[in-house]
Amino acid sequence: MLKKILSLMLSVTMVLSLFAAMPITAFADNPTVWDGSSTEDYSLLDSGQANSADNPYIIDTAAKLAKLALEVKNGTTYAGMYFKQTVDLDLDYRPWTPIGWVGSFYDTNKPFQGFYDGQGKKISKLSISDGRSWAGLFAFVGESAIIDSIVLDDVNITGNNLTGGLAGENKGTIRNCKVDGFIPRISAAPAFPVIFPPTWLSTSRMY
Repeated sequence: MLKKILSLMLSVTMVLSLFAAMPITAFADNPTVWDGSSTEDYSLLDSGQANSADNPYIIDTAAKLAKLALEVKNGTTYAGMYFKQTVDLDLDYRPWTPIGWVGSFYDTNKPFQGFYDGQGKKISKLSISDGRSWAGLFAFVGESAIIDSIVLDDVNITGNNLTGGLAGENKGTIRNCKVDGFIPRISAAPAFPVIFPPTWLSTSRMY
């Protein structure tokens, strides 16, 4: 009898522990908030059709944005290809490596050459604090790229040469974008680091 009672109590305890864990699991995994390391393959709006303006790659998780950064860094320019952001994304002040960033030297960073439509959705809490050059959401926006309708909110970027909110270096087209945040620049001389007066960008600042 005692064994049956103990067995029943153990079963009840296990069931209750499972119910207690369910809300934690449900709310802990928010794909729009970046964990600082994850990447996720993006997919087309219609997987059966080729990429086009009407059938873009969808960016609907922070990990997919991180995947774009990695792919461009590895040399995929996405020339003539289309991306569309469909939700607000939160980078959670995790250390961000700019899209296409390879190093703080000329002719080392890889250009993004595609079309990115942010649709007015936010990318918030972008953080770069290591003083690198070519700092921004993108390291290098290439000649054929169009960056449209991105809203950067609450950014905190401390960079060196070629530092911006949207892009460290831009040779393409950036339009209908807004940046809000804190972007100081430090000097390039490592023996005598100097922080220049910070640039405050408000939501009224448009590109």
